Amino acid sequence: MAGYLKKYAESKGWSLYKLAKESNLSDSTLRTANLTTLYKLSVMNVKKISDAVGESPGKVLDDLFKMEDEADMVKNTKIEKDDEK
Repeated sequence: MAGYLKKYAESKGWSLYKLAKESNLSDSTLRTANLTTLYKLSVMNVKKISDAVGESPGKVLDDLFKMEDEADMVKNTKIEKDDEK
């Protein structure tokens, strides 16, 4: 689900741009990744993000999957409500 990286950065008090800079990734790399599913995020990029935020790659992935799942639930709830109209 799109937007998971932006939400992750915000949960750390950072912008997506700051996360990119601190991770030594280009802003466009993270913006593009933010528009796709977490499954398309490379292992190397997860490692760079984890180094930047000072957490293990596993912890970062757990947090990202949780945020993506929450966003999917919100989207599905909205679709269900729209179908009821």
